[in-house]
Amino acid sequence: MDFPKVSKNAGHILRKLRIKKGMSQTQLAKELGLNNSQHLWNMEHGTNSLTFDVIDKASRVLKVSPNVFLAKKVKQNV
Repeated sequence: MDFPKVSKNAGHILRKLRIKKGMSQTQLAKELGLNNSQHLWNMEHGTNSLTFDVIDKASRVLKVSPNVFLAKKVKQNV
């Protein structure tokens, strides 16, 4: 069974979507239930990984599919 994987650039995607929606880091951090905006900054810049819980919340707040944060599956010839 294949499990979804978080894209390597998920944090960058999160940042772009947040900016596009006109939200500050503080606003989005609060919507995601994070303790502070520093945690969000760390996710946006790749220091901390996005969890599936954060992806779920972010997709609802930013009104996008959770798939935008997930790695595309690559078919491999075996």
